[in-house]
Amino acid sequence: IGDTFNGGEASVLGAELTLATVFAMNASTTMPLSISYTYTDAEFDQTFDSEFFGQVNEGDSLPYIPENQLSLTAGIDMGDLSITTIATFIDSMCTVGTGCTDKTYNQTNFDLVANYEVNDDLSFYTRVENITDEVDIVARQPKGARPNRGRTALVGVRLSF
Repeated sequence: IGDTFNGGEASVLGAELTLATVFAMNASTTMPLSISYTYTDAEFDQTFDSEFFGQVNEGDSLPYIPENQLSLTAGIDMGDLSITTIATFIDSMCTVGTGCTDKTYNQTNFDLVANYEVNDDLSFYTRVENITDEVDIVARQPKGARPNRGRTALVGVRLSF
């Protein structure tokens, strides 16, 4: 779907660290907590000229790959009902191959998830994404700035057979 563009040879290196624990509040209530950090170093391995990427020099950053990402998750699980909040930070990203002359902005997003389990076969859930309704530019190609999704609520039912 859509156009594809050859970015030539590239190197992508990175590391990810996740720490998680669950605190027992009492016999029926727990508090899961986690933190995840991802570091990515992604760059072109050759010099070339491209309709999509522009003039690319060896060592230029690959577009749309953030160097740093951080996610914090905290929740409360009370047996049938669980509520979780997620905070996600995404570093600014290059939007062009040419020396990273254009970038997106840093983004911090907050989501809230609730789940109610009626029984082993039936549960209800809701998820509110971007609860602060922050507006950020998440892409600039193709054809100009593109915003992130605004506050979005999802409601659903899970049924197991």
